Amino acid sequence: MTEMINKIINKINSDIHLKELLKGSSIAFILRIVGIIAGYVFTLLITRGYGAEAMGVFALSFTVLQIPSVIRIFRMDTALLRLLPSTQS
Repeated sequence: MTEMINKIINKINSDIHLKELLKGSSIAFILRIVGIIAGYVFTLLITRGYGAEAMGVFALSFTVLQIPSVIRIFRMDTALLRLLPSTQS
C-alpha cells in the first residue's frame, strides 16, 4: 500500500502539469465547500433571526434575480459557439 502511495506522489512531483491541475482543482473544490457551508449558515441566521416567512421572501427574491443572469449566460454560450470558430479561420 505504501509503495502505491509513493508511486503516486512521485508521479505528481515529476509531472508539473498534473501538479498544477491538482492544485487548481483542489482550491476550487475547497472554495466550493466553503461557499456551501457559508450559504447554509446564512440561511440558518436569516431563518432564526427573522423567521421562516422572511426566509421564503428572501429565497423567492433571490431566485427571481437569478433568472435574468441564467438567460444571459445561455445567450453568451450560444454566441461564443457561433463566433469563435469563424474568427480563428
